[in-house]
Amino acid sequence: MVLAEFLTQTRRIYLNEKMPALEDISPGYNGYSVGHWQGDTLVVQTMGVRGDVRFVDIPHSPQMKVTERLRLTAPDLLENQLTIEDPAILAKPYTFTFGYKRNPEYRILEYICDNNRYSVDAQGGTSLRVSPK
Repeated sequence: MVLAEFLTQTRRIYLNEKMPALEDISPGYNGYSVGHWQGDTLVVQTMGVRGDVRFVDIPHSPQMKVTERLRLTAPDLLENQLTIEDPAILAKPYTFTFGYKRNPEYRILEYICDNNRYSVDAQGGTSLRVSPK
């Protein structure tokens, strides 16, 4: 699993499973991901990313396939080489690399959406809603 602090997102990567047929995948924000190890590299393929989700700000069709190759390049450095394939949108596969440095002091915090703290009255005025104790 990959946890993201913002909106407490969870991305699931199913290891050593076959990718289902595209028509069997319910489109999701993170798509459907399967992975396997090739030596010290985790290879992850993702399909089924919802059409309204811009993956690294690139439009895509339902046929988009993303392949990631994640590996440690040093004790505190993670490399993620991504290749996006989408013949309906891209003339050729698009490959790029992200690098991540471990920060041993960082902790993922709880994300709390406090948009529901305010009440709107019939005239459109707002007030802070106080929870009973």
